[in-house]
Amino acid sequence: HPANLPEQARARLYRLNLLKADHWIIDGLTIDGGPGRAPNIVRGASHNIFQRLLIERGDQALLWFSMYDPEGIPSEYNVVQRSVLRNADISSGDDICIGARADSSGAGIAMRGNVFVDNEIYDCTQSIQLVCCTGSTENDGPFPGTIIDNNDLYVSPARYCDGNGN
Repeated sequence: HPANLPEQARARLYRLNLLKADHWIIDGLTIDGGPGRAPNIVRGASHNIFQRLLIERGDQALLWFSMYDPEGIPSEYNVVQRSVLRNADISSGDDICIGARADSSGAGIAMRGNVFVDNEIYDCTQSIQLVCCTGSTENDGPFPGTIIDNNDLYVSPARYCDGNGN
């Protein structure tokens, strides 16, 4: 796993953007967003496997799934497993490690069957966020068949609050 390797031994990308890309297996990479960059954007991409990744630092969410808006193509049946997500540095104040937005067009398009399992998530105020924008017409909600299971969430002492909102 890249989180167990020294920095110089990691295969490192600064951004991974899958736009309408299907049937990829992304395995064993370090994706380091850095200041002002969203490290991973998956838009309108389906049937992909993301495994054994180290994803850290970046603006927006560390790993974000959304619909490809111009054509209404959802991101469905993707798997994120056995990965480490950490050190989110989100300028908006909400540190989102994995985010998914079902629809921003108002057309009621759902994102089905995405799986988030066996991941380690560190210091995120919103570890896994599922957002439904306007117009969902799905009986099962905007994320039918989504599985979120066996993820370990950690908070370091630097993130503890003092009971007064600080």
